[in-house]
Order: sequence, then C-alpha cells, then structure tokens
Amino acid sequence: MQSHSAHRSVPSRVLALGALAAGLQSCEVHTHEAHIPGPPAGPPVYRELEPNDSPAYPDFIGVVDPYTLLYVDGHVEAIGFDIVDHIEFLSASPAAYDFRVDALSAYGDVDVTIYDPIAGLVVAEYFFSGPYEVGRVIVHEPNRPFQIIIEAYGVDTEWSLELVGRPYGGLLRQAAGSRDDEGFEAPAGAQGSPIEAVVIQAEDFDA
Repeated sequence: MQSHSAHRSVPSRVLALGALAAGLQSCEVHTHEAHIPGPPAGPPVYRELEPNDSPAYPDFIGVVDPYTLLYVDGHVEAIGFDIVDHIEFLSASPAAYDFRVDALSAYGDVDVTIYDPIAGLVVAEYFFSGPYEVGRVIVHEPNRPFQIIIEAYGVDTEWSLELVGRPYGGLLRQAAGSRDDEGFEAPAGAQGSPIEAVVIQAEDFDA
C-alpha cells in the first residue's frame, strides 16, 4: 500500500466502518441516469446513490475505459451517518485513470482512498490539506473493479469527482512534451498488485 500523507496522519475508517455498515444495509442494485449538460452535450454527470458506505455496498457507476470522461457529484459528512462514500468503477481494459475530487463547500477538505475490492486491499491514501485531491489509478488487467472512497475532513461537504481515462501504454513511453509522461516512471505495481495508484502533484495536474 502506498500512503501519500502530506499534512496529517489520518487513521482510515473505511474498513472498520464498512463492517458495521454492511450489517445495517440490505443489498440494493443502483441504477444511474447521467445528467448530460446541454447544449452542447458535455460529459456525463452522475449523482451518487446511497447506501454506499462500505466496500461491500459501493455505488457502482459503470464500466470505464481509456476514453472515459465523466463526473460524479455527492455529499459526505465529517460526523454523522454518511461519513464515507464508496464509488466503484469497472475497467474494461488496462488503462490509467486520472482523478480529481473537489470539496465544494466552504472550508471543505476531502480525503481519498483507492481500494481494490477483489484483493481486499487499500492501495493508496490521499490526505493532503486543501479542498481537493488528485491522483492516478493504473489498472493492469481487464474487467477489474476499483473503488474511489471519499471522506470529509473537518466539515461536511458537497464533492465532485472527475475521472479521465488514458491509454495504459502512454505511461511507458517517454515522448517529449507529453503531459501524460512528465514525472512518471514505469509503474512498479505492474509486477505486483493489479491496481496501483500514483500521486499527481497539484501543480502538475492540468484540470
């Protein structure tokens, strides 16, 4: 597991709360209808559906691939009954996914965890101070799910998740002037965990 903690050491509540939430929830199939801004038509925007408070009961958004561009909006509480949101995707093929999660409320601060539901492992945690977190998830095999888990730090907040798919092979090339390749090395996780997350520094992320 990689940990990217710049300003504090925050104990992950994800799995402990998941066990409690799983016992309280009934199995529910989520169906999403994306809100498409228009005209002109833009990328799909989904609203999170509850319950999504444990790894066993995530909000499954849909199948994604290297050409994905989508948004998910939601709300999470710092203290209360909705203190974690599990957002799940299924990668149809090996790919890299850049994500950005913004806290939209005043003084909002979001923390993000990347979770591999098949291996049952927390792959990475993003606990940087400030109103957003950015990173990259690399999926090394087809038909593999991954979860982006969102928590609030300090105050309740609305949040917005942007997910951008990119061809996996682009990470291995060193093409001059390619933003995709700047600051990245061949992913070490290719020989280990099928999902690896790599931090993108805020100043290097061209949202």
